[in-house]
Amino acid sequence: MADVTLSTPALVTTMGNNRYILGDADSGRASQFAIQIDLNGGAATYAFYVRVSPETAWAAAMAYPVSTPTTGATSGTTSNVWMLDASGKQVSLDVSGTSGSPQLTYLPLVG
Repeated sequence: MADVTLSTPALVTTMGNNRYILGDADSGRASQFAIQIDLNGGAATYAFYVRVSPETAWAAAMAYPVSTPTTGATSGTTSNVWMLDASGKQVSLDVSGTSGSPQLTYLPLVG
């Protein structure tokens, strides 16, 4: 699995096995990441991870789909928009794109 660091929110076509490091959330303010997965007729599996610093190991994170915000999951296989609490954490997404051109977009939300 390759680590791919994304320095700004972007639209990324995901194929193969990659860990997309989406960025850090500001520890001084409540923050979330909005993550959109669009399979575009393709197939992919993905899992959400966080860590508190680069020296610590990645841990599975619970994200909540906007369509059913009371039902969280640590991974998924369908197109959806997810919200992930990222206050004081670095966020990554492990993606295995197997067909088509699945796309990942994200946006850090600080407020």
